Amino acid sequence: MTGAARVSSIVSMNADDQLPEAWKGPENLRKYYIRCVAGSPNYPHWEHGVEVCDRWLELHQRANVAQSDVDELIARLRAESKPGSMWSIMTDQIGAWAKQRGFTV
Repeated sequence: MTGAARVSSIVSMNADDQLPEAWKGPENLRKYYIRCVAGSPNYPHWEHGVEVCDRWLELHQRANVAQSDVDELIARLRAESKPGSMWSIMTDQIGAWAKQRGFTV
């Protein structure tokens, strides 16, 4: 199975919450994007992933999060000019996290 086919297969599993543990949550996704930055430092998409994970991790750990914080994070996700499969996985997870905390997404 090619890399693209593997990612596509895993993306389709996302709906069933069958993602590998290494791709779940802000800490794990941040590690993924950091590895990508190390492997392709001239591709800004990877750094954007680290930045979004950092912000999500900050909000994830805070007791008091405002709807405006969530709106800002969702807007950042939607603003990415070249989202890939992992970006979709991260977007789904952030949306689920926000809804679980009672926010509108």
